[in-house]
Amino acid sequence: MADEETGEHICTDYGDRVIFGNSRDYDTLKRNMVKVSPILFSRSPDVAMSPQGDNEQFNQAFAKMVAWHNVNRQDGDEYRISRADIDRLRVESEQQFMGMSGQGNDSRYDRDEPKQTWKPPSPL
Repeated sequence: MADEETGEHICTDYGDRVIFGNSRDYDTLKRNMVKVSPILFSRSPDVAMSPQGDNEQFNQAFAKMVAWHNVNRQDGDEYRISRADIDRLRVESEQQFMGMSGQGNDSRYDRDEPKQTWKPPSPL
């Protein structure tokens, strides 16, 4: 998969695993994870997600991505990370995200649900 804007290679989907790399720049890493997430989350939640390596920035970002997806899922399925150390980060992040959305004071953490705010103009 290549970035549509830059043409840069982001990931390779081998069917049984998705390979994508780290970036030293955290914002770039997050953008790339957002682009890869539809591929990752198109798989069954039973499929093991197991990041390789011990890069703290990558593992934390990966755990947050999975946590955010789980908190915003509507079907009740939950993705887990097969590495216990990173799955603990996922659980902590889920608790943090649920706490933020429960406070209702920060719209950045609203669930991605369609909002019915548009009303047709009155004929009068």
